[in-house]
Amino acid sequence: MVFCMSGISYTELNAMDLYDFAEAEQARLLWQDVWNKKPSE
Repeated sequence: MVFCMSGISYTELNAMDLYDFAEAEQARLLWQDVWNKKPSE
């Protein structure tokens, strides 16, 4: 699964099962809290 900054569309969300949703939510949290952080100097 690939996470993009624009998030999940309604069509994608509607087609997901709970496992897929949990994976997408984890990717969103990683993007928000880890991957998108600017390196501190």
